Amino acid sequence: MIAKQELQPACANQKGLFDSVVTVGTVRVRVAAGGHDPLHKRVEPARLLARHQYASPVDTVFEGDAVSNSDMCSGLHPKAYCRAIAVWKALAEGRDIQGVRTVTHPIEEHVVKTARHTSFYLACGATDATPIIFVHGWPELSISWRHQLPVLAGLGFRAIAPDMRGYGRSSVYDRHDAYCQEEIVADLIELVDHLGFEKAVWVGHDWGAPTVWSVAQQHPERCHGVAALCVPYIPGGFSPENIIQLANREVYPEAQFPAAQWDYMLFYRENFAAAVAGFEGNVRNTVKVLFRAGDPEGRGKPGLTGMVRAIGGWFGPGGSAPELPRDESVLTQEDENRYVSALQANGFFGPDSWYMNGPANEAYASRAKASLDMPVLFLHALYDGVCETVDSRLAELMRAACPNLTEAIVPSGHWMAQEKPDLVNAALAKWLAAQMPELWPS
Repeated sequence: MIAKQELQPACANQKGLFDSVVTVGTVRVRVAAGGHDPLHKRVEPARLLARHQYASPVDTVFEGDAVSNSDMCSGLHPKAYCRAIAVWKALAEGRDIQGVRTVTHPIEEHVVKTARHTSFYLACGATDATPIIFVHGWPELSISWRHQLPVLAGLGFRAIAPDMRGYGRSSVYDRHDAYCQEEIVADLIELVDHLGFEKAVWVGHDWGAPTVWSVAQQHPERCHGVAALCVPYIPGGFSPENIIQLANREVYPEAQFPAAQWDYMLFYRENFAAAVAGFEGNVRNTVKVLFRAGDPEGRGKPGLTGMVRAIGGWFGPGGSAPELPRDESVLTQEDENRYVSALQANGFFGPDSWYMNGPANEAYASRAKASLDMPVLFLHALYDGVCETVDSRLAELMRAACPNLTEAIVPSGHWMAQEKPDLVNAALAKWLAAQMPELWPS
């Protein structure tokens, strides 16, 4: 029996990233300390309980599936998921729970060095468990998956998140062509080789999504399955030329927005130094401007990314990011500090260079077959104004190329895994249980 208690983070250098995991029978559930929402929303338990009324926390995530709460709970593996809700309720109310034990999963820091590249990565969970590799996007870090790592580790997986090339404590290069997908995929294959895994589940967000799509396309034998947040599979390679044609022209009329919401990608090509300077002018403000929750009011309206060339840069000619308050629904102060520190140290040349390899990425994709036969999960962000996949044709090519595709809509903006981590974690768990039950611990 355990009572509600102030649980301490499992390792001091990761304070605030996670707290503990509760095991009920065979299901392990993250529980946050200090009165935080155990679904990672960082609100008081009373507000959590009033909002969810002890029901499934994922009752709004699968809008496209019309799945009921009872279906959702019974579909998750293990079936004790509903029991987990009762555990959260009891913990929030300070009651003892029979048959419950706490298990901590420290987030470890590691470095892999090869002759061609150095990868820093975070890892969590048993070293011999099935690996899930989380791949971040622009301009993020491995900590972008801070809400996912301990949860998936608690479910019995080895959860791993590297700093991608150009970011954090991984290798940084001073050539644009060093950031093509072929090189980036090679980094990840070296990582799983070093770890001794034949296959992994791959999860990517933003530019991490084209990367895991490329892993699946080029190395299907290394994939149990692939999941992507926000950015769908483009079989011909992720480039402006391949995605502009899929734009929603009701929102972005071609005469006014020839490149639609992807105009900013062409600004990188035409004014790379100016783009870098704009972000580096005030890195802290840049982080606070970028990492913001989705706005339902912006749905169906043109966004800034479709006007970057017209206004002379992200923040106007020679401008830098304005001062805005941090969006606490996405970042804590500690999170903000980590992003700022890393981006100040390395700059934006590497992150922005990922956008400079469209032709190379297309050529790389052309050498592999288009279809992906493994289990695929795609999470649409309902309020993502750039990677808008709900009302546009952007996801059409993915649907045609992925016969075993699961889709779900998350009511979030672009930074889905950080804004709505409870819904993302639930969607991943359901998909893993339904499509790859053999990967779960017995």
